[in-house]
Amino acid sequence: MFLYKYRNAIRKYQNEGTREILSLDTPISSFDELESTTFLDTIPDVSKDVSTVDQLREFIEKDPQGIFASSCIHNKPEVNFRAILLRRFEGQTWQQISQDLHI
Repeated sequence: MFLYKYRNAIRKYQNEGTREILSLDTPISSFDELESTTFLDTIPDVSKDVSTVDQLREFIEKDPQGIFASSCIHNKPEVNFRAILLRRFEGQTWQQISQDLHI
């Protein structure tokens, strides 16, 4: 189901006509032609920074404005973005999450 919604979102985005979907490998124009920086190069590597990951998890757990918990799938409030992210933080696979939440 997620793949279906993802594909529909991409189609809708592409049909707008004026926008272009860029890859993370797309070079960013720079003054130095010898140096090719990509969008991926601009994303900081947080995998080594445990404190950032811990801060993110804590923020998602608290969800102070209820944004993550209010984004649900299939009109099932228990299947929300917050619940899915917290399960991923616990190391569950997408398949395990899907089976546990019956989606």
